[in-house]
Amino acid sequence: MIRQVKRAAEHWLKACGMHSRVTLLYLMTASAASGAVVDFRLTNLSTPSGSDTAATVPTSLSSFAIGSSIFLEVWVQTTNTNGLSSASLDLLFDSSLATAVSVTHSSIFPTLTHSSVDNPSGVIDELSGSHLGPCTDAIAVAPQWARVAVVEFTADADGPLSIQAAATGSLVYGTALCGLGDVDPADIGFGSVAATVGGAAIPAASTWGLVAMSLSILVAGTIVLRRVGPTQELTAATGR
Repeated sequence: MIRQVKRAAEHWLKACGMHSRVTLLYLMTASAASGAVVDFRLTNLSTPSGSDTAATVPTSLSSFAIGSSIFLEVWVQTTNTNGLSSASLDLLFDSSLATAVSVTHSSIFPTLTHSSVDNPSGVIDELSGSHLGPCTDAIAVAPQWARVAVVEFTADADGPLSIQAAATGSLVYGTALCGLGDVDPADIGFGSVAATVGGAAIPAASTWGLVAMSLSILVAGTIVLRRVGPTQELTAATGR
């Protein structure tokens, strides 16, 4: 969070004709958080869950059909009572099995949002958002979880799909505790989630209509068995 405010302050100072070292001297007085515990958790869903806060993270689905949408939800929690002021991470995935389509940031971390999708490399870089409210908001303090973002993927090919959270390694986008500063990545738990992609996609509504029509014809029809001389003749009739 400090790095994000620093960047915004430097732009403002330059616009005013002042040197950015003023910002550096000010920000150096803030101490980084130490001994903090922050956990990111990922879950795969067929549709996004209904709230940006939860006592428990929604249960992840284990399989998706080819052509279907996978909604990856990124959740975060801290044991520090000040709560979080920003949440940032990278996401790594197998781009031969899935394609990232969109990133939707939550209402909990709606400020200074950022993400960079690189499908060929299988990376969503520096997915980040901030909450600029007072520390009394106690954002994502355990046992509550706060949703950071929802990433929509398309399932493209058969195989075991794994999505891994990782530290950003960025000088700008980091995870921070409210009033305490950036959290050392060593004090952050970066989770992962796995699912199997395979099988045919669920037919569209128009396809189901054709299937229903075919079944109706079969149900309405009758099978007539007639004897013709020494042999039998099997005749299909429409029943009309």
